[in-house]
Amino acid sequence: MTHSDSTMIAERVRDGVCVLGCTLRGVHFATCAWYGVDDNVAPAVAALPNAPARCRGCAPSPAHTGSVICSRCFGRMRGMLRDAPDMVGRLRSLSDPTKAMQVAPVKVSSRPVEAVAPVGPDLLDAADAILANLRDWAHAVPSPWPLPWHARFSGMSAVSAYLLAKEYAGAIIDQLEQLTADPARVVDLAEAVIVVHPEDGGERPAWSIADAAYRWGVERRDRHVHPDVDAEPDREISAQPVREWYDPTLSVKDAAARVGVKPVTVRKWVASGDLPVAMRARGPRGSVMLMLYASQVDRVARDMAARGEATRFGAKTNTPELSPSRE
Repeated sequence: MTHSDSTMIAERVRDGVCVLGCTLRGVHFATCAWYGVDDNVAPAVAALPNAPARCRGCAPSPAHTGSVICSRCFGRMRGMLRDAPDMVGRLRSLSDPTKAMQVAPVKVSSRPVEAVAPVGPDLLDAADAILANLRDWAHAVPSPWPLPWHARFSGMSAVSAYLLAKEYAGAIIDQLEQLTADPARVVDLAEAVIVVHPEDGGERPAWSIADAAYRWGVERRDRHVHPDVDAEPDREISAQPVREWYDPTLSVKDAAARVGVKPVTVRKWVASGDLPVAMRARGPRGSVMLMLYASQVDRVARDMAARGEATRFGAKTNTPELSPSRE
C-alpha cells in the first residue's frame, strides 16, 4: 500500500464512508453532470451525441456500523466467504481429469487411442489461490479451535478441499466484524474475497473468490440463487450446482445393477439413443468406460417398464418417444 493510498483510506475513515471507495447508486454530487437526471431517462440521455460518460452514482456509501466498509461490501464479503467452500469443492471437482467430457487423440506406437483432455490450469490455480488465502487469513485471526495447516494443496480431493475451506472460512467469518473494523487489514481481505481482478494480457494477476464466481458461477448446494454478489451493476451471477453431488454417475455395470437388468440391456439403451452418455473415461486398462447419470438410468428404466406393461396387455402405449432429456 502506497503512502497516497494510506492517506486516502485515512480520509475515508475520518469521513465515515466505505474505505473501498463504494458509492451510492443513483446519488450524485451537485457538481456531477448527471445530478438531477432521473434513472428512467438516463439510458436515453447517455445515448445522445456528446453526452458525458454515464455516472451511476458518485456520492460515497456510508460505512457499516462498527466497520470501515459499507453494508453492501460487508454483506458481499460474508456471502462470498460462506460460498467459498462450495466454490473450492466445485473447482476441484471440475479439475478432476477423469470427468473431462472432451478427449484429445494421442498416438502411441502404431495404435491410435484417445486420452482424457488436459485440465485447464486456471481451475487448479484458482482453487489453490482461494485455499491459500483462506488458510492465511484463518491463521491470522484468533480461533477457538486448532486449525490445520497445509503448505500445498496439490492432489487434494474435492471433498477434502471443501471440508478444509469450510473450516478456514468459518474461522474468518467468526472474526469478520473485527477484521472489517481495521482499515489496513480490510483492504487486503477485500482483495482476497470480493475484488475482481481483470485479466492482463491473458493472465490474471491474482485470484479472489469473486474472480472464480464470475468465471465459473456460484455453486450452492441448496440450489438457490446467490443473494447479492454482483460487483458490476449490470452483471448477474447464476447458481450452478455440481450435478454429481445430487445425481451421481454410474458405470454400465452399476447402472444395470441399479435397475435390475443385464449390462447388455443398458448398452442397447445407449446404442438406440434412449440413454444419453454423461461422459467417457479411460479405464485402468485403457478401455473406454461409459458413465451414465443415475437419473437418466432411472428414467429410461421406468419408461421401458411402462412400455413393456402396455405391450403385455395388448394396449397401445401412450408413452412418448424416448429422447435424451436436456439439462
